Amino acid sequence: MFRLFVMSDSGQNPYAPPALADSPIPAHSSEPGERLLDPRPLGRIAVALLSLYCLWVTLVLALTFAGVSLIQLGIPRQALKWLPPTFIALLLGFMVIFLMWTYRCAKNAKRLAGSRMQTTPALTVWSYFIPFYCFFGPFISMKEIVSITNRHSERQLPKALIVGWWLPWVATWLINAFAGPSEIRWAVQVSLLLAGLLLNLIIVRLSAAQAEIVIAVPESITWRPPVPVGSSLPGKRNGDPSPTPLRIIGAGKPVFRPPTPPDKG
Repeated sequence: MFRLFVMSDSGQNPYAPPALADSPIPAHSSEPGERLLDPRPLGRIAVALLSLYCLWVTLVLALTFAGVSLIQLGIPRQALKWLPPTFIALLLGFMVIFLMWTYRCAKNAKRLAGSRMQTTPALTVWSYFIPFYCFFGPFISMKEIVSITNRHSERQLPKALIVGWWLPWVATWLINAFAGPSEIRWAVQVSLLLAGLLLNLIIVRLSAAQAEIVIAVPESITWRPPVPVGSSLPGKRNGDPSPTPLRIIGAGKPVFRPPTPPDKG
């Protein structure tokens, strides 16, 4: 009697289907037991603060091209004194919320991709502050987060949108570094406005895509790395049933099939 072994001598199942790299189900997780977090609450706050900033830049651009100052519009000087600290507080608040949102999105991408993700969530945040690396690091990190999210969600975010956001941001730095601020101040403001509008769009669409993944998983389920093909079964964990050894399946006798009668036609 022939015997069919479930596991081969090499420890791998020869009849198991090959694993797909772009499968919507995460192949492994670097942080087992942790849930995916919805980035939309932080994203809404970041979009609100960035929208106020874009409105302020639009107002300054309109006054610049019209050749009108805020004093000529009848705004009291006492009120104008509060504009710089208010603007700084708005900008700092957005930066903090945006970095928190970025970290959450990078953390979700890390849980989905595991070791396949090259950039760590911490480096994704610090890439905005590291000298020289800040010129291309945030772009690489955001592009990788979007790529991983696109593989797991039906809401596809075009990578050209990331390029369109990062180029005006880098152009702002270059203009401030090599040109006088009084000569082409309007160019800096246009670049900031374009970068802000595109970043708002990225935040909205990336938050919706990752939220789709979070909603698809029940709250009682957490990501855990599955047992790789060919490895030993894990022990009992968190109430999981104890593993049972694999049995040897006997092939048995072949099934007798009577011959098919020929057609009489």
